[in-house]
Amino acid sequence: MDPETLAVRVREAIQRSGLTQRAVANAAGLDPTALSKVLAGRRRLSSLELALVAEVTGVPVDEILAADDREDVRIAARVQPAANPAVTEAMRRVDELLEIDGLLSDVGLPAPPSRFPISVPDSSGRWVDQAGALAAEVRGLAGIGDGPIESLADFCEQRLGVDVAVEKLPPGLDGLSISRGNYRLALVSSATPATRQRYTLAHELGHIAFSDIHGIRLDEDLFGPERSVEERRANSFAAAFLMPVPALRRALGPVGTTEVTIGAMLAEFKVSLDALAFRLHNVELVDALGRDRVRQMSARRLELLAGHAGEYQRQLRSIGARRVPSGLLQRAVDAYNNGLIGVRVLARLMCVPEGALLRQLSPLPPMTDEELADDDPTLVL
Repeated sequence: MDPETLAVRVREAIQRSGLTQRAVANAAGLDPTALSKVLAGRRRLSSLELALVAEVTGVPVDEILAADDREDVRIAARVQPAANPAVTEAMRRVDELLEIDGLLSDVGLPAPPSRFPISVPDSSGRWVDQAGALAAEVRGLAGIGDGPIESLADFCEQRLGVDVAVEKLPPGLDGLSISRGNYRLALVSSATPATRQRYTLAHELGHIAFSDIHGIRLDEDLFGPERSVEERRANSFAAAFLMPVPALRRALGPVGTTEVTIGAMLAEFKVSLDALAFRLHNVELVDALGRDRVRQMSARRLELLAGHAGEYQRQLRSIGARRVPSGLLQRAVDAYNNGLIGVRVLARLMCVPEGALLRQLSPLPPMTDEELADDDPTLVL
């Protein structure tokens, strides 16, 4: 067990005993300062010290060291064929993020109330209609109507209270969605192009909005093309959420599907050419021939012709980039600044070496007299 988690467990044991921290330290033969370091996650307890603390507080050692209960974790996965090894590797990161969330809750910094669940459409209707209605409701909840969404990850975190992580996962796994208590997290693979990352994130958001996440659930058939109703419904949600019909009509305008209009739409909606073509056809803005004509266009050529080369370059740079969930990071920073956790938790969350992070967080050394003398306040850079 890591020191931060152990610190939470020992603090709980002390609170349950009704004794003060100093009284427990004295009764267990510990220096009060040493126990304070344990409770701050900066020192480990030896087996003997742990046994003494357990005896004084009346809380058994095995209860202090018990594994966290994960029965309330609900996870949905969108998986490509033959992806089992990828899921196993991704779950290591999922466990780490959930452990940090639990630790922050234990020290008094739980996730804020989520904006989900919201009113899910009547399940007796067609799942395509359910997805469209819920996508419109989520957009309305966020106060954007059918307007554009520049950064979907920022939008999810700031408007909907859903944390977003982007990790370099092995081939075979597109993303995961997590629900535990108030905490909602979508984890997306950075190994895919930006348009696929965006669509996958919207897909995971659909799972969360529909409350599809019951236990650890993967696709019904990992090795075949068939998808469950929940998966198809989440895909329909993603399409409707990213490409609302009124916005599509405005973007097409009176000229229809020219290279310029399609290129501009790719830059606005930030989806793949195929996703756009099928969405236009599914909402009856183009016929089957028009859909196929759009699919035969080159996405790169269209973006360059429409003057969106910068957007194309940005999408290329996103492959392999990591994104730490902002909500979890802010809670961890607050806990660190208040002395509730050690630097190890932040380092694990950010995937950086402890020493390097500690050097960044350490205050700058005081300026020498010579440096102060050279500091000219009238100098303008």
